[in-house]
Amino acid sequence: MKNLIKLVNLQREFAEVKAEVLGAIESVCEQGSFILGENVERFESEFAALWASKNDKRAQRVKTILYVGRLDDKQKAVSNLIKSFKNVVEQAPQVELRIVGEGFDRPLLENLVEKLGLTGKVHFVGWKSGKELAECYLSAYLFCLPSRRESYSLVITEAMTAGLPVVCSDLPALRDRVVNGVTGLTVNVDNIEELSKKLLLVINNEEYASQLGANAKKKIDETLVYSHKQFVQVLKRVAEQK
Repeated sequence: MKNLIKLVNLQREFAEVKAEVLGAIESVCEQGSFILGENVERFESEFAALWASKNDKRAQRVKTILYVGRLDDKQKAVSNLIKSFKNVVEQAPQVELRIVGEGFDRPLLENLVEKLGLTGKVHFVGWKSGKELAECYLSAYLFCLPSRRESYSLVITEAMTAGLPVVCSDLPALRDRVVNGVTGLTVNVDNIEELSKKLLLVINNEEYASQLGANAKKKIDETLVYSHKQFVQVLKRVAEQK
């Protein structure tokens, strides 16, 4: 009898919890899409002023290539980006490279910049977050990720959300978002010459760059809506299981 009473109580508790979960899911549905625990609508509202000024800055600023990530050259291959940037600057001297992040390879990369005569053109700015990171994205001309391997790469999603054209390595983990010639440009891993050409293609063609950026943002917006719906359906199925 005692075991039966415990079982009944457990079933009642489960029913109450399930009702709370379903209620929470419906609340999420009403509030809007979420990604990685953050409300996208809240994010866009918080940086609305920065976003509104993006197009105005585009015509005025020096064209900046942006990299965001760890300075771990074995995986991220930032040295390849710096070497490619050397080729870019020779044909487009107005371009600068901003490197956001920290890591044990920073001294090595700073030495490479000095060796290639790029001091003053390559800027190491350390880690950024919040509005400072948003400003880095929204003030850049394009985003580059020359990695040798990636598991997902949140920074690609962030850059595309900011409407940046993306030039990145052709990696399986990035192909769900970066479609070559549509939402960005991809290059073979460790191909410095190809990377240089793709960067120059975007730099020298502002209309093409804008189209890639618009396509990138649209891709992420559509992915967020789809992912949100799928996430809600999974939670509902779990909550409704006995």
